Amino acid sequence: MFQHYSPVAVVCMAKSLEMVRSLGHEIIEPMHILWGLVEVDHSSVNRFFKDNGLATSDTISDYVQSTLGRRDAHSRLHTPFSASSKQVLDLALEQKSKDQDKFVFTNHILLGILNLPGFANSNDILKPICDSPQLLSKLENLSKVEKESENSIRRSRDEVLKTVIKLAKSDLLWESKAAADLAFLKISPQKIREMID
Repeated sequence: MFQHYSPVAVVCMAKSLEMVRSLGHEIIEPMHILWGLVEVDHSSVNRFFKDNGLATSDTISDYVQSTLGRRDAHSRLHTPFSASSKQVLDLALEQKSKDQDKFVFTNHILLGILNLPGFANSNDILKPICDSPQLLSKLENLSKVEKESENSIRRSRDEVLKTVIKLAKSDLLWESKAAADLAFLKISPQKIREMID
C-alpha cells in the first residue's frame, strides 16, 4: 500500500498505527495520521510545526484523546483506515503527482489532511495553517527539503556500505567500526560476503 511513499512517510504512517492501537481505537482517522507526521523527529512536517510554533505531538495526542476517547489497547492484525483517512491518502497521491515527485512525502500527506473537505477549517490545530497563505506556501515547498534529506541519508548509507565492503575485502570486517556500520545498515556480515562474491 505504501510502496510510493518515502521512507520517512512510511515511518510516520507506522507511528499513526501505533497511536491507534495504544488508544484502543478501531480505525485510523486523519488526526492519528497528523500525530504520526508530527511525532517523527526527522519528518519535514515535524520541523515545519516546530519552526512555525504550531502544535506539538503531545498537543495533538491530547486533542485526539479528548475528541476520540481512550479504550483498552488492542493488537488487531488489521486496523482499517476511515473513509476520510483514505481520502487523505488519495489527496496525498494527487499532490505527489502534481509536484511530479517520485514518492509521497510527509508534506503531501499533511496537504491531503488540509484539503480534506470541511476538516481543517473546523480543527483548532490545523486552522492556523489554513488561515496563513505564507504557511501554506512553505508547506508546499517542503517536499524539496525532505527529498534532499532522504538523498543525504541514502548517500550516507552508500558511503558506509562502500567502507564496509572495503573492510570486508581486507579481512577487517570484524573491527568495531565495521560492526557498528553494519548495524547502521541493518546488513549481516554474510550478506556483505554475498555482495562481494
